[in-house]
Amino acid sequence: MNENLEFKTITNKKGCPIPRYLKDFKKLVEKDRELVEYLYVNYESLASEDLGAYLGQLEQSFTWILDLIESKDLLYKPKSIGSHAKRK
Repeated sequence: MNENLEFKTITNKKGCPIPRYLKDFKKLVEKDRELVEYLYVNYESLASEDLGAYLGQLEQSFTWILDLIESKDLLYKPKSIGSHAKRK
């Protein structure tokens, strides 16, 4: 479960490291999703210290993603549902 991934990064205006390529960002998010699945299946057999460490790792990941959204380095752009859905 403890697989380290290395990616080329750039630093945003706030000094936050960001994977240089979208595919690498997606890999990092996928690793977090896999960790959540692992915890969901195995939480009862984990020592409280291990469970706490894994949850701390996930908290850091979510904080990092929120920081990217706030710095506008990770943009939310909903797709239009068509021309018939105009604002009133």
